[in-house]
Amino acid sequence: MSIETVLKKKQKLDKIWNQFQRAMDLGHQEYTERARYLENMYIGAGRQWWAEAEKVEALEQSGKPVLELNLIGADIRRLKGYQTQSRMNIAYKPRGEGDGTTAEILSKIALFELDQNKFPWVESQVFEDGIIQQRGYFDIRMDYEDDIKGKIKITAEDPLDVIPDPDSKTYDPKDWTGVTITKWLPLETIKALYPSKYLEVKRTMNASENDWGSGANEGVERNTFSQPHARFNYFCAGVDEYYVRVLDRQYYQVVRRDYYLDMETDELIPVPDDLTKAQAKREAKKLGYEIIPRTTKRIRWLTCTRDVILHDDWSPYDHYTIVPFFPIFRRGQTTGLVDNLITNQEAINKCHSQILHIINTTANSGWLIEEDSLTNMDTEDLEQEGGS
Repeated sequence: MSIETVLKKKQKLDKIWNQFQRAMDLGHQEYTERARYLENMYIGAGRQWWAEAEKVEALEQSGKPVLELNLIGADIRRLKGYQTQSRMNIAYKPRGEGDGTTAEILSKIALFELDQNKFPWVESQVFEDGIIQQRGYFDIRMDYEDDIKGKIKITAEDPLDVIPDPDSKTYDPKDWTGVTITKWLPLETIKALYPSKYLEVKRTMNASENDWGSGANEGVERNTFSQPHARFNYFCAGVDEYYVRVLDRQYYQVVRRDYYLDMETDELIPVPDDLTKAQAKREAKKLGYEIIPRTTKRIRWLTCTRDVILHDDWSPYDHYTIVPFFPIFRRGQTTGLVDNLITNQEAINKCHSQILHIINTTANSGWLIEEDSLTNMDTEDLEQEGGS
């Protein structure tokens, strides 16, 4: 590999890193902290007071109660129940006289694909992410693991891992400059998915380098079955069990591209990248098409670790694989349903804690008695049993 090629790869890696860092600094790190706080308010079980840990400790040391009456969790679970009764259903409608049969077949195919992907559960997961943590994301792509011809795969991405373009302000991702997914992959998965890059990744591993180098931050810890723990650029979870942090970025580039033009329908069809100009001309002549160049937006797909580019090619799709769900959206500002319940929940928790404290102090505030006025008990008995 020439020095020029090495330098170009390093420049591309640095650019991806700078874009990631910039997106984190411009709001995604703050979003992950907010999303974790919202999730704690929904889960409850003592977590609604986590943001005020010092205050809770001071209250407990002074003997004051700290109550949590989780009404948010009940409200959200009720809303999730409504959602399960009104899940999405896809149906195609005919526009012309001869489209009825086609629409019926397409509707059945759509229902089959949704069933294969267990879509009702995926939809509920994305809905739950949105109403609790402001943002939910579907990931829709082709999967060739079990079928060589490929089949549609629909999954729910962790909203803390999906980083939208920080400069965009539209709901539709087609107007975003790019979208990045950050994830941790086992080294053995790297070996299986990118066998030609495995040795290079393993060689460049540096467990002492914290989080992609100086200044990196991916926000709060993600939810797993394990306890929170510090992670590095490459970290070891056990004996010979290494994980690698990977950035998966899809972004638009403006390029000049050749298209076939169908003279009868005016339809434009991209000329496949693997055809030479001579082959493309022969194919156009055979089909009766014209070839015209056009300036267009095209999606580039790059997957990398901090030091190694794992994949860098044009996306096979005309759109990002990420599809967002924002319950409340206003020009780039997202809000969920938990946000507006927090003030009421905190007021209830604090008011009931104070009420219980007042009752406790009133019931156990001591006794004022006249000297020698007690019968059948002494002052110690009064202290212990007087409240009952």
